[in-house]
Amino acid sequence: DTAVFHDGELTAWYFGSCNVLKRKSKEKLTSWALIEKICKNMDGTSQNASQTVATLLCAKGGKQMGSENVQYRLLDKRKLEAVVAGAKANSLTGIAMNVPGRGSG
Repeated sequence: DTAVFHDGELTAWYFGSCNVLKRKSKEKLTSWALIEKICKNMDGTSQNASQTVATLLCAKGGKQMGSENVQYRLLDKRKLEAVVAGAKANSLTGIAMNVPGRGSG
């Protein structure tokens, strides 16, 4: 699963397997559904609270004109929840993806 945030809004959510890539409809774009999906093991059980469940890649304009700061973070469930909850306030623009082999399949 890959979620795209633009200016704090969840704008797209892609998912799939093998050779198929699908996009969630706008009606199903909810932050808490994303968290629930990413934090589930492939067998449907919950992840360990400190286990890395997602990665976050985002960029913000730097202090100097024409520069930007890029951030890549590993997120456990608690950190993922904090990022998603604060997305609007922080004008998050970036992508969050489940960790391959963990979370949703």
